[in-house]
Amino acid sequence: MTLGSAMTGGIVRVGRMIAAARRHRLRLMNR
Repeated sequence: MTLGSAMTGGIVRVGRMIAAARRHRLRLMNR
């Protein structure tokens, strides 16, 4: 793995985690 692919992979992971957290927060707020 090159440094670039590793960095992009990490960004994607963080982005997915943030998106999931936002979804969960919206669900809790809607209640």
